[in-house]
Amino acid sequence: MRGAFASRVALLSCLVLGLLGCAEEPSGPLARVARWTGCAVPAGAVRVYDHLAGDARTFVMHAKVVLPKSRIGDFLSSCGFSVEELRRGYDPRAMAPREPLRWWNPPEPEWAAGAVRVDGDRRREILVVERDTDFAVFLRATGVAPYNTSQQRSSIDP
Repeated sequence: MRGAFASRVALLSCLVLGLLGCAEEPSGPLARVARWTGCAVPAGAVRVYDHLAGDARTFVMHAKVVLPKSRIGDFLSSCGFSVEELRRGYDPRAMAPREPLRWWNPPEPEWAAGAVRVDGDRRREILVVERDTDFAVFLRATGVAPYNTSQQRSSIDP
């Protein structure tokens, strides 16, 4: 029953957004991460988590993507970063979401590298953590909202 209600709310939201001439809400975490961060999640991503918050003026997207080591270059490039730009010891505290997200668990700065990119009214922060077999990438993107994002959304794609 709850799922049916959520589906009706999502459909109604899409209809209202369509009537207002706004972009259709991207479907699924990969599409939302691409839409709100500008980063294309490559094939082979093991886990993708996202959380969208904001208000009528601004949005804040937090995402975590777990990638095989062979895909990190492609992913960074799609975000507008290069491996050379990443600074070791990047402190992730400023990237933290306001409310706790169970999957948002960046390590201490000595175990990570990160960078910031500002393009006009959009800001992206990235934190990359190399692990034994993969990379965990934490993203925070902010900017002017294309439409009202006051409804928070979170999802987990296993």
